[in-house]
Amino acid sequence: MKTRRGHIPPRKRFFVGCEGESEQSYVQVLQRLCDDAGLHVHLHAELLGGGDALKRLETAERKLPRLLQRSQFEAKFALLDTDQLSLSVENASKAAALEQKLGITVIWQKPCHEGLLAKHFVGANKQPLTANDAMAHLHEFWPEYQKAMTAQKVASRIDLAAAHQAAAQIKELRNLLICIGLILPHA
Repeated sequence: MKTRRGHIPPRKRFFVGCEGESEQSYVQVLQRLCDDAGLHVHLHAELLGGGDALKRLETAERKLPRLLQRSQFEAKFALLDTDQLSLSVENASKAAALEQKLGITVIWQKPCHEGLLAKHFVGANKQPLTANDAMAHLHEFWPEYQKAMTAQKVASRIDLAAAHQAAAQIKELRNLLICIGLILPHA
């Protein structure tokens, strides 16, 4: 995408906070889908480390000022698990307030990343309550799945149609895909 003088404008940047390597690989797959579609965006996948949602959002709060020195983000998202929310009602409440303050849209992975991944497959309609149940449900559709797979391996099973399948069930994921251009706003 060049302007008249041959200058290539900077890509639109999006922050995506990640619990771990599995989420980072997933974001890399979304980046590949954007690249394949010719979208001029950059998804900045930032590891947020261990702990509950509050701890991870606090990590994002510490990291964002440094990341914003380069340029602004069009929007900010985070992939966070719900399985630890019930451990501390107080921390869950503080996490919701910090999410608002930072302007981050949390894509809640119910109960974990494997629960989100299962939503990419037609017929994966269960809502597992535990991480073990989510893994078992995902294995029904993707028997060779293992945690922390490379983006290449994830891309072998997650394509644009699969992303649309999941986005139809997860509003915040749909919002991310609309923001980056993989779904038209009125589609």
